[in-house]
Amino acid sequence: MKSSYLWALFILLAVGIWLGSPYVNFKTMALKSETAENSQEQAPGAAARDQLFRVRVKTYSASPREVSVTIRGRTKASRRVEARARTQGIVVSSPLREGEKVKIGAVMCTLDVAERQAQLADAKSTLASTMRDFEATESLSKKRFASAAKVASDKARVEAAQARVDQILREIEYTKITAPMSGIVEARPAEKGSFLQVGSTCGTLIDLDPIIVTAMVSERDIKFLSKDMPAVAKLVTGQTVEGKIRYIAAKADVRTRTFEVEMEAPNPGKKIRDGLTSELVVPLQAGTAHKLPTSALTLRDSGEIGVSILAEGNKVKFLPTQVLGFDREDVWVSGLPDPAQVITVGQEYVLEGQVVDPVHGTDAKTAEIRQ
Repeated sequence: MKSSYLWALFILLAVGIWLGSPYVNFKTMALKSETAENSQEQAPGAAARDQLFRVRVKTYSASPREVSVTIRGRTKASRRVEARARTQGIVVSSPLREGEKVKIGAVMCTLDVAERQAQLADAKSTLASTMRDFEATESLSKKRFASAAKVASDKARVEAAQARVDQILREIEYTKITAPMSGIVEARPAEKGSFLQVGSTCGTLIDLDPIIVTAMVSERDIKFLSKDMPAVAKLVTGQTVEGKIRYIAAKADVRTRTFEVEMEAPNPGKKIRDGLTSELVVPLQAGTAHKLPTSALTLRDSGEIGVSILAEGNKVKFLPTQVLGFDREDVWVSGLPDPAQVITVGQEYVLEGQVVDPVHGTDAKTAEIRQ
């Protein structure tokens, strides 16, 4: 046989073996099993899964949380009253000093009464003279020697003289300016020798029991507050007092757009002073919320804040949430199902409805695209 035929036969045999290699197991000289074929059929599916975006997913459950409104404020006296002069005169005595505790009715200032005593003596003598004239006229009237008009005139003079005496006695009483309430002397502008007009201030008193904590609440939080709600004030001195909301302003401050709120609390012994910086905490209704890392929040193009969760079929679903508060590196939100499979890494790179490849747990690597 010629060598060219041998070479042709050899090449034909090699091509036949090459074409039949996918179907023949040369070790057993048998066809490959259906298992191998099935694995090849599943390979495209695995390859497709490799093309999905991988995200990290963690399951979060709702936890109890007490919502509260916290605002900065200060303490102030529940009452502030000024003791004012009801008559004019020179101060001859001012015994009290700032910071002293006084009882209601205590004398704070005494005015000079020398001139009024002279006026009182003159008024009393005039009253005695008019009384004698009236008695004489009344006696003559009974004998028909005086008219009824004369009797009435003398009686009017007696009443006028009596009114003058009463007026001077009241002014003498007014020379002693007394405390209108029990409290602490805050200011004492009237010194000995000062001249006080009617309405001038002798001293100012403050009442520290109960104590008031006043604060300005934003228009966003004022809707949560109502009168008689319990509240707690934490003072800069480290003291903590509990009380109730007694006043909520109906009108906002035009400059700050905030509303004034006052809490009243007992202050036995008047240990809490006026003007202390405080933090007013008003607890609201208790409820449940999800505590998530702040990095889990997503901002939509529309400005809506929310969280991307893993829905059925490994699809991404965006849920708008309400931020209730912050706790160090975490945030409290509401509006999520319980429990919620939150996408914590990769949520910024997926769209709503997109199918993803989730990696559960906290030890997964950062999100990546499998090529």
